[in-house]
Amino acid sequence: MTTHSHEANDAAGVERALVLGGGGPVGYAWTAGLLSGLVDAGRDLRRAERIVGTSAGAIAGAQFALGVDVAAGLSTELNRRSEPSPYESAATGGIGDLLSIFAGAARAADPDQARAAIGATALAAKTMTEEEFLAGPGYASLAGQVWPPAFRATAVSATTGRLVVWSADSGVDLAKAVASSSSVPGFTPPVTMHGDRYMDGGARSSLNADLVAGARSVIVVSCTALTPPEGLDPALAAPYEDQAAELDAIRAAGGSLAVIEPGPEFLALSGHGTRLMDMGLIPEAFQVGREQGAKEAPRLDSW
Repeated sequence: MTTHSHEANDAAGVERALVLGGGGPVGYAWTAGLLSGLVDAGRDLRRAERIVGTSAGAIAGAQFALGVDVAAGLSTELNRRSEPSPYESAATGGIGDLLSIFAGAARAADPDQARAAIGATALAAKTMTEEEFLAGPGYASLAGQVWPPAFRATAVSATTGRLVVWSADSGVDLAKAVASSSSVPGFTPPVTMHGDRYMDGGARSSLNADLVAGARSVIVVSCTALTPPEGLDPALAAPYEDQAAELDAIRAAGGSLAVIEPGPEFLALSGHGTRLMDMGLIPEAFQVGREQGAKEAPRLDSW
């Protein structure tokens, strides 16, 4: 099994790298729409030699690399909305508390140990079964697919708290790897692979952009604003500072960097990140992303 701790990085020599961050079902739809809009405008980011996806970004990235019809998949997802959503409590604010816990773990004296504590809670939580989780349309569309060579999915061991980066060389099923990357602690079950259980890569970082430090040209897509709002309590600034450090690592390694953040339309739709788990926003999020993709295309002419 090929895995990487958070210090490891094998992006040196990579010409083009694409990073897709986490952001719940709504962030997934926006990201998928954004990528679709860029392709329609002549910027096919599938040229990337490295695509690193975290959580929602892992789903979008795997589907994008495979050429999956995302619009059809979103229709399937919406047809399932009569079923109970595992994210119902998160949609009403629970996810904000979880993100604060993630940020606290990143600043702990032993981040891996702090994340293992989160994992212990995830393992003890009453959720749907792994089989039910993997039957979701985002993962079912990946079942049996050959792993795209460029694609990587981040996840965190629920027992050790260590980051892993799944690749074609890891010897794991693509759908299970992507599901592990987006298994939100406390809401969905950690996924079993290689004798361990794995949870959301966002437990380490919503971007994990530093994993592509060393690549020559990098595009980072974030489902949330990367600049803290005015008047933010300094105690809540840690996630912004950590993401800025990841982007600085790319620049310090000599890479050119283009960052795509939500435009005003998506910020308004998502309640500035507070409604990213609201399944009802999926169709509009996809369309807003598609429109933003067309607007972003001109500045990505090197791709």
